Amino acid sequence: MTEWATPDRSRSRAVLIGTSQYTELTPVPAAAQSLERMYRLLTGPLCGWPADQVTLVAEPRVPGNLPDQLVEIYTQASDVALFYYVGHGQIDHESQLCLGLVGSRLQPERRATTSLTFEAVRRALRASVAAVKVVILDCCFAGQAVHGPHTLAAQDVDMTALTGATGAYTLAATGPYSTAWFESEQDTPTPHTYFTKYFAELVERGIPGAPTGLTLDPIYRHLREDLPAAGKPAPTRISRDFADAFLFARNAAPRRPAPPPADTPLDGDPANRCRLLDDAERAALAIDDRYQSARALTGIAREAFTDDPDRTRRLLDEAERIARSTRTTHDINDPYDQAFAWIAIAEVSALNDPDRARPLLDDAEKAVRTITGPNSTILPDFALKDIALARYGFDPAGAERAARDIADLNYQGYALGCLAQAAVTHDPQRAERIARTIPGAPDRARYLADIAAAVIEHDPGRARRLLDDAEKIARAAGDPYHIAKSLQLIVMTIAQGSHDTVRQFAAEARRIADTIAEPWQQAESWKALATATTADDPSESHQLLVWAAAAITHDETSDNPRAGQRVLADIAEAMITLDLGQAETIARQITDPGNRDRALAAIVQATAALDPDRAERIARHIISLEIQAAGLAIVAKSLRTEDPGNSHWLLENAKRIARTSSSNFSPNPRAFEAIAKVVAAYDPDDAESIIVGAFAESGQRDTALQGIAIVAAEHDADGAERIVRSIADPATRCSTLLALVKLARDAC
Repeated sequence: MTEWATPDRSRSRAVLIGTSQYTELTPVPAAAQSLERMYRLLTGPLCGWPADQVTLVAEPRVPGNLPDQLVEIYTQASDVALFYYVGHGQIDHESQLCLGLVGSRLQPERRATTSLTFEAVRRALRASVAAVKVVILDCCFAGQAVHGPHTLAAQDVDMTALTGATGAYTLAATGPYSTAWFESEQDTPTPHTYFTKYFAELVERGIPGAPTGLTLDPIYRHLREDLPAAGKPAPTRISRDFADAFLFARNAAPRRPAPPPADTPLDGDPANRCRLLDDAERAALAIDDRYQSARALTGIAREAFTDDPDRTRRLLDEAERIARSTRTTHDINDPYDQAFAWIAIAEVSALNDPDRARPLLDDAEKAVRTITGPNSTILPDFALKDIALARYGFDPAGAERAARDIADLNYQGYALGCLAQAAVTHDPQRAERIARTIPGAPDRARYLADIAAAVIEHDPGRARRLLDDAEKIARAAGDPYHIAKSLQLIVMTIAQGSHDTVRQFAAEARRIADTIAEPWQQAESWKALATATTADDPSESHQLLVWAAAAITHDETSDNPRAGQRVLADIAEAMITLDLGQAETIARQITDPGNRDRALAAIVQATAALDPDRAERIARHIISLEIQAAGLAIVAKSLRTEDPGNSHWLLENAKRIARTSSSNFSPNPRAFEAIAKVVAAYDPDDAESIIVGAFAESGQRDTALQGIAIVAAEHDADGAERIVRSIADPATRCSTLLALVKLARDAC
């Protein structure tokens, strides 16, 4: 949460202007009281502005040199430049907003020449180097200042694209074509304009549950609710860049202690896991598709192995019976499906009964070799890869033979690489021998580096030799693309290794990364190294990420710009824990909308609890309305305890976006699903109702319910199980229950 400290306003300037008496316009006595009220608020203990940094201009008669005075005053501000006006607002014959002075004329063509134009205010503020510029307008038509050319952004400048320090926040008492209201002397002896009165009273009493330092957006949101509720015009606002993070005042409301957590996550007790497995078994047996039923029973058998070996054997028997059955139309007679059913059963059987696994894999291999048709090459190779991996635990030689029988070199390389990884813990020589026979230089170099990383702790000499060999293979790969790919795989393999691996190979990995020719592959390598070294050397990690981002943003020759945008999003996410401001800057440099949104969403997730106002601002810059809705839901979740009013408002805002975020402005089920996944962490019943209302098609609804049940399980076990019971499809219900079993096991 944002904390309040007495601000240093020595480098800030504020100008408050108010006009209550007019030659031609109707007098507004309330404006004089509001001007004085805003001055007291700003210079009082809550806002803390020194009186000599605040210029009070009451009842100015004509514009005269007032525009020049504004320029002079605001050039002295490097931190905050604040402007406040209360009085009549008029629109002239050129649709320009004019702030009334004593001598302001009624004729449209004379309004600009006898008033202070907002254009003059805007020009003075834009000329200032102040980091934050704040405009508060309490007048009719004030909303003109938050629209089009009347904003603090020039007509040819998009302030939302700027990522430097400058930010602008404009808060207007009305909409662009609405009038402002004020109290009369008959109502009260000290009349105020309603906007300033509500604004000052809100700041003076504070916002319960809000951070100790109030930014302008929470103030605006409360005014947006309070004024219309009292029958008064609703304010408007526009925020650019970091202005909404400006701490306007200390929160006068006392802090409320957070209530104790009421979470009841899944119980990891074996009896609870057994109950969940019973429910999963009933769901598996209810599946009509016999292939899916056999796979589901096998999955349950795997999860039951530790707690209930007898259940595992019984379920494997039933799964095998189904897999061998060919009696009805619902039985398994496709050789590909049959083979994968046997592979799954064999993998579980191999845990304690290799003799049972061996013939199953033999049958699986025979089945896939009978596949005919257009996929008769690809499908067998894909299945043989899994057969080879399943064999390794009880028949390493047979597994290696099966892998070498795979015709497709990509599948063969992957299978041999996995076998090498499996062998390295107990037989490094075998692992090295297998790795050296992998077809394709990139994969061969990668797996040799992987073995080097695995043996470095007990055999550093061997590790160094393997790494050298991997680099030589990479550099001899032939074409530049494969060289770059091979070198990149080496660096990333090292970066993903243990802490000791990274420490021992850091210099070599950095040297190799520096020689990668393709900018996005080099950047991805630097990013991997930066992530691996963050704990030991944050400054080095930060520098690597900066270089990585620069390598992509300055590259205009890449033949794969989309990959560069993906990596840039990864870099932004990696930078979050090191430099949040830099992470946001990098994210805003991403031109691909999908990757930009992904990076901004990660920043929202990281900042929501610490600075919800900033997180909301970032969320509203997300292009995808589906992701934006989820981001606002995340901020709402972070505010539930300390500011339930804002939390509810943001959640409803997210739902409103979801209702119109599809291409034809109709409800977007995926947006509602994203919101529900956030809500499920604290209110599973509400999350379920969101899903049920969003999805008409039962299959999609069941998949969405599965997602929120898994989220809810980490916080509310009973709520998660209520959601599971709402899932109609037995296959989806079974897989959800198995996911809950895994979560329960992890809870032990």
